[in-house]
Amino acid sequence: MPKKNNSTLRRGYTTGVHASFAFKSALEAFCSTREKAVSITYKMDNDDLDITKGCKIVVTLSDKKDDLQLNSIEHNPYIIDSLEIYAGVGVGVVTKDGLKPPKGYPAINPTPLK
Repeated sequence: MPKKNNSTLRRGYTTGVHASFAFKSALEAFCSTREKAVSITYKMDNDDLDITKGCKIVVTLSDKKDDLQLNSIEHNPYIIDSLEIYAGVGVGVVTKDGLKPPKGYPAINPTPLK
């Protein structure tokens, strides 16, 4: 494995990569059918020792908010063009200052939202 600054580089796909691929898959299905689309991926074997290892990542796209399983904490969606992004079950909502996402919004880093 390649080394950087005398340390071994980590391998595997991050949670964000899994979520991005699931979103792309759901978006392609939604755009072709105009019906609720669900894409599921599992974050399995990698060397990242975080709590998300083995988690199921689900992306649901729908034109009806009632189709979504949202985080129970009241929050604002990110709105990008006409797309609204909510925090689903398991996605945190920012409750204090100090993170890049503003308070009251899903705890999603800015780069994946681009």
